[in-house]
Amino acid sequence: MEYRINHLAVWLLILIQQGIGALWYSSLLFGKKWMALQGKTAVDLDKSDPVPFVLAFVAAVALTYFIAWLINRLNLKSIGAAIIVAVMVWFCTCFFEHLAYDAFRDITLGITLIDMGQTLLKYVVIGVGLGAWKKKIYRFSSR
Repeated sequence: MEYRINHLAVWLLILIQQGIGALWYSSLLFGKKWMALQGKTAVDLDKSDPVPFVLAFVAAVALTYFIAWLINRLNLKSIGAAIIVAVMVWFCTCFFEHLAYDAFRDITLGITLIDMGQTLLKYVVIGVGLGAWKKKIYRFSSR
């Protein structure tokens, strides 16, 4: 049995990631703390500028398709293995890079941890979703 990228799963996960980001930075979770650590208020944020939202969406598309490709390329067959790969990608390519960038920009560790917590959650959700919902391709041999 062979597996292919499940495009429906990928696109649902992209939408879920947008919801995670919206909830994470809302006043229900970390929005107030995140803004306070930056010395900003809700009034200071320009929510009419679509660029950050478009960039977040494009990043989610690229990330989810990359992890889907990697999971398929590695021929992973379990949810646990998919989560491990997704978290390894986050840890090796995202966490340390973000930590270094924030250190150079004098961003407080609190902001970095809020941002990276949200990103880690997205990667775990991608691993769970792609690991659980694989598209099976059946090959029938003719004799």
